[in-house]
Amino acid sequence: MRLSIVFLLLLAGCQTGPTTILYKQGSTFAQRQNAADACNIAALKAVPQSTAVASTPGYYNPGYTTCTPIGNSVSCSTVGGGYTPGSVYSYDPNQKLRNRQFAKCIVNKGFIAIEKPICPADSTAKYPHRQPSEDQIQCVPKERLVDW
Repeated sequence: MRLSIVFLLLLAGCQTGPTTILYKQGSTFAQRQNAADACNIAALKAVPQSTAVASTPGYYNPGYTTCTPIGNSVSCSTVGGGYTPGSVYSYDPNQKLRNRQFAKCIVNKGFIAIEKPICPADSTAKYPHRQPSEDQIQCVPKERLVDW
């Protein structure tokens, strides 16, 4: 389902490959940005941010010891071993629900999420003021990506 693609953009940072864009034939960049902003605000109001803290335990690796008899004595050596500390991290337990609220809002505004490649820097591809039909969009220039 195309709605699930909406969530991928939320995870995207610097991208060089395909990206997810809002699509509604005939819409302008400003209309898409306004819809994304309005839906982000609505989702934040409906499902506020929350911070939870969790931790992972540390562990001790004893390594291994090998012993070799040498005459009347034994020579032993230990390899490896050590302590790996745990970590503490924070996360937002409401994020998945907020993402679903955002996706519902976008659909209610008549948009869908589609995946298209980002145009190469040396591309001469033109992106019209209003979105053409989906099959006419070959790639999307970085400056025409909506900031979700």
